[in-house]
Amino acid sequence: MPSETGQMKFLRVFKWLDPTGNLVKTERQKSLVLRFKTYSVIFELIDDIKALLSGLMSPIISEEVTGQAEVREIFVVAKVGTIAGCKVVDGYIATPCRCKIN
Repeated sequence: MPSETGQMKFLRVFKWLDPTGNLVKTERQKSLVLRFKTYSVIFELIDDIKALLSGLMSPIISEEVTGQAEVREIFVVAKVGTIAGCKVVDGYIATPCRCKIN
């Protein structure tokens, strides 16, 4: 079952003894991020599916630098915490993105 992150949908595909690996992508499949893993031993496939279902497999986390910002002023707001007022100096920063402060 695909999981959604924003507009992107991630789908894991497990294959057993499929030497071709040929897929014809439809319009719906082009909007998916497909992750393939091919197995030649059925027991490894079953173990990975059990681990995935039990939540033991770690998620794939990747970072991409899209922009840089400089902190102009720091505001302390009651019941919220500290907020940094920033100005983008390079690239872009989208609203749903998370940031890393160095």
